[in-house]
Amino acid sequence: MNAKELLTSLQIAGRTYHSNKALLHGLESEKYKGIKKMIEESNKEMPTDYQESHYYDIIKNSFDSLSKTLNQNDIKFQGISIRPEELPLYGTADLAGYNAFVTPKGDEKVIVFNNELLRFTQRIIEIYTIEYWLTLNNLMNKHIKKILVQNFVDVMFCWHIFENSYAAIPLLYCEIDNLDDLGDLNKLYELQSSIYERIDFEKYFWVEDQITISVYQWIAAHEYAHVVLGHLDNGNLSKLSLCGHDVTEINFSYQKEYDADLLGAIITLESNDSLFPAVGIFIAMSCILLSQLYDSAERSLTHPPIQDRMKKVFSFVDNNKQYLCTNYESANKIITSNFNIFKKVVAKILVEDIEFTSLLEMQEFVYKGCDIFNDLPWGN
Repeated sequence: MNAKELLTSLQIAGRTYHSNKALLHGLESEKYKGIKKMIEESNKEMPTDYQESHYYDIIKNSFDSLSKTLNQNDIKFQGISIRPEELPLYGTADLAGYNAFVTPKGDEKVIVFNNELLRFTQRIIEIYTIEYWLTLNNLMNKHIKKILVQNFVDVMFCWHIFENSYAAIPLLYCEIDNLDDLGDLNKLYELQSSIYERIDFEKYFWVEDQITISVYQWIAAHEYAHVVLGHLDNGNLSKLSLCGHDVTEINFSYQKEYDADLLGAIITLESNDSLFPAVGIFIAMSCILLSQLYDSAERSLTHPPIQDRMKKVFSFVDNNKQYLCTNYESANKIITSNFNIFKKVVAKILVEDIEFTSLLEMQEFVYKGCDIFNDLPWGN
């Protein structure tokens, strides 16, 4: 099994079956002409057909930015100049758990980026960016803060209980008055949101795009750092089962993980493709923390605690004056605040022994039945 065959097998065996060719076949040629062209163009770049072109394009653009940054800047790490290296085959797949380096038989290597974690990260980006944008423009109020925090808790429960962050209600439909009948999606979709009535979309989407670029750039840069630092050639090998496929995973020492974090951060900070590099790094690392709350013991076998990783990266940022303009405190404040409220909701559920038998029951509790959201801190 070569690298491409392995990646294809992992993608097909993932939690959901997705084929761009099948999607193209099902689209009416005239009505969806633009979408068909976009997917066809993406397919030319993807190593296999069985992955989401959206996330593959994001990862590919991140790698293009990494290469440009390394070629245009003399980036040094531990006294050594870092130059671009040839990438292993990479792709995205619907897999539970970490992004993984896996090696098939022979010397070919594969980087697998986890679609599940990328989707979760995208939801957190949206919640943070809307709160940041509204606060920056003095448009935040208690009603909107309540909706944003409720949606954050919804996303967290969907990830940890139902293993699907996209099962959370989209922010556009999260108004408390819209939830009289959560099962009637047609009714839900017809209603408007006071959040979006306050947004200048042209300006907002520019900010969201800038933040998103840095988030995914650090995700790609961390994995890429393992490549340019030679970790793939010296890692400890272990057997791993991914969706029923026995593969070899490369595990790195804690120090190599710290090094990949830091070099990935340096590359992201040195890039000219975003004005919010430190914010993006903070959100990316926070999403790792948020996504592994209940399995940190298992993760600690292969990775240092994410809190330690964040401390090392942001100590470096704080101690290097050239990065001071990339203030990440807004992300720290907003995400920490939302996370603390989530922990209060979890504590209430545990104390009162509340059980959810369905997704709908959980969402009714979050948006209508939990009194913790009635008195939230907001503003400056």
